[in-house]
Amino acid sequence: MNFTNKKSFITFELLIVIVVTSIIIINSFISIKDIYSISKNDQRLAIYKLDLLSSKIILQKNKIYLNKLKYKNNQLFIDKDLFLDDVKDYKISINSKFTNISFKYKDSFDINWVIKR
Repeated sequence: MNFTNKKSFITFELLIVIVVTSIIIINSFISIKDIYSISKNDQRLAIYKLDLLSSKIILQKNKIYLNKLKYKNNQLFIDKDLFLDDVKDYKISINSKFTNISFKYKDSFDINWVIKR
């Protein structure tokens, strides 16, 4: 092999390495973007679930709030204070032993709480 053929072969090898490396880097960025969007969505759902769980605990610990719940403009209030936002199809039924609260939260969760009185 003469010197010119060696230079062209080395240049060709470098070109192949750059192309392969570029493909790997591009696929890595796409995967990282997908992982980020999935984890962001999971975080949002976890925050919603935490809001719901804490709201239910508040109502279970402070049963007097059950009588003060008011629904207006897709929001749930205790007296005049905002309790939960983005609530739809709110229904409450109260009997002597239990209070049943059902609603749709953030268009994603169908909630049915049964709270002992």
